[in-house]
Amino acid sequence: MVVIILETSVKANALAISAAQMNSTLTDQEFKRQITADVDPDRPIREVLPDPVIASHFVDSYNYYVYSPAGQEVTLDSNYQTAMARAGDALLYMNIPEKVHDWTGVKLIARDVAIISNQGDGFDRKALIYYQQFETGSSINFSNCGITQSTFEGFLDYMREHHITRIQGNFEYNHISDFSRLSDIVVNDNNYPEGYGFYGFFGAGQTNGHITYEGPGAPIKVVGNTATVAVDDFQRMMTLGSPTSTIPVDWQDSDNPVNHTYWAMDSDLTRQMYDPISYGTALKKEELSHTFPGESPDLSEAESMSSWHQSDFDRFARNYMAYAGRYLVTNTGWRKVNVPPSVASSKMYLRSLADRFHFKLPDMVKNYPDRLTLTNIGSDQQSITIKGDYRNGGSIVTAFNTAVDVPLVHESRPAVSSTETSRPVTPSKPDNVTKPSYVVRKGQAVSGIQKLGLYRQATFTANNRRVFYPRQSRERRPQFVVTGYAASRGGRPRYRVRDVNHHSRTAGLTGYITTQPQYVTNTYYKQNPRRIRVINAQGVNAYRRIKLTGKIRHYKRGAVLKVKRLESYHLTTRLVLTNGQYVTANKTLVMKR
Repeated sequence: MVVIILETSVKANALAISAAQMNSTLTDQEFKRQITADVDPDRPIREVLPDPVIASHFVDSYNYYVYSPAGQEVTLDSNYQTAMARAGDALLYMNIPEKVHDWTGVKLIARDVAIISNQGDGFDRKALIYYQQFETGSSINFSNCGITQSTFEGFLDYMREHHITRIQGNFEYNHISDFSRLSDIVVNDNNYPEGYGFYGFFGAGQTNGHITYEGPGAPIKVVGNTATVAVDDFQRMMTLGSPTSTIPVDWQDSDNPVNHTYWAMDSDLTRQMYDPISYGTALKKEELSHTFPGESPDLSEAESMSSWHQSDFDRFARNYMAYAGRYLVTNTGWRKVNVPPSVASSKMYLRSLADRFHFKLPDMVKNYPDRLTLTNIGSDQQSITIKGDYRNGGSIVTAFNTAVDVPLVHESRPAVSSTETSRPVTPSKPDNVTKPSYVVRKGQAVSGIQKLGLYRQATFTANNRRVFYPRQSRERRPQFVVTGYAASRGGRPRYRVRDVNHHSRTAGLTGYITTQPQYVTNTYYKQNPRRIRVINAQGVNAYRRIKLTGKIRHYKRGAVLKVKRLESYHLTTRLVLTNGQYVTANKTLVMKR
């Protein structure tokens, strides 16, 4: 449905607003009282809607959408009740583009207000209060209304709780820093009963609220005015705060995909970009452009590699690396169901295939850059900012934008915390600490079984605690990958970890947790449980191969399965059922019975 925006000004004969009223700040409580207040509709429009902005735009919208013979248009002095009786079921699609000081009477016309904009920072929580009260129209449209991150997430929570789908969202020119929860968007309420969804979303021009990157590769070490960063780490930095490729493929129709990312270094949020490399700190363009022609690889081809020639493997390798590289450059993950492989893991995978089937690894794969070079870094520069613009293909209108600050540490300076750049952090010397027998291997996963803190440093204090994870039911336990080890000042061993709770707001956070077995446990079974019960609400799949490919069947929650043996797979394990099928050994998905 097309919404027509009427550009009008407040009429000269509108009620004057006193200077005191203009300068007063309306509290959220008073705002709610006004929008829910009962008013007498059998009065002139100027009395039913006392604010001149609302009254004026109501009159203009009414006269545009409701047929009125010449000379019979409504005015501010027309009776509101009589006018609405003549309008019948007509929707007026009102636009309120100017500051409102009195919302009394809006209860009567809430269904007709399609757009509220330019209300300023004080309207932040009021926007959510308004929508929760009325749930009007087929859109949520609050541009330049001071919407903060917490209020934006409040909208998403409300949409999920009330199963609101198929609406348009416009949150342009506000203060939102993190759009990652848009990855939960769905449009089909039957297939995704727990979901919520926009059929179009706009969030350009966010004016503050950078995110600090604290994941792998941070802080970036600078030598002179140059630094290098792993390709895969840079990809994570570039996409922090943006939705991931977990969005269902039917999220948007083919005419309006958000399928391009433009990004820049050292760029603020208000600057719109049309070139992928900005001024200031730069990335060597020849490394950015290191991609090859090819389509997304058909991984099923690998099943028949025993009959391939070297040329077949070369073609497969070229396509495989092109798929990984193209994701780095353009981040087209919005339209993909499967996450493209990272560059480093792609090279490792191809190398393992070459060894297995006795092929020569193509030079193209060997030479594909593992690291990118950053240049022109100032000697006093404490961080770089990577800005991402996510926009519709071919359009200069940005769908939304993010800004990610990545901390730097200069060769001659001590490391700095990514959140407290003025406070030096003692570098950990983790991987040579004495580790008790119960400590898991680096790269393996652990889960929290009690209330658990994640800390910035190995010596735990309230000041360096990042987040508490509450005790959860088994299937909801927080999960982490162990990336290293450290010891506190008192000699207690710690895990250095990365949060891998992919649908949580904490996903990607790094820090230190305890190794004590009463607080954390292996995420995957280490011994054969003999019999398991499926506890995951969505059930689990059984596969033909240990890498969990070649799906055979699906087991629903509650199903009891007999286990023949447990097999190791890289740094995890798999359960082999008595029928030969492979299923996950993740304790949050299946439970010993």
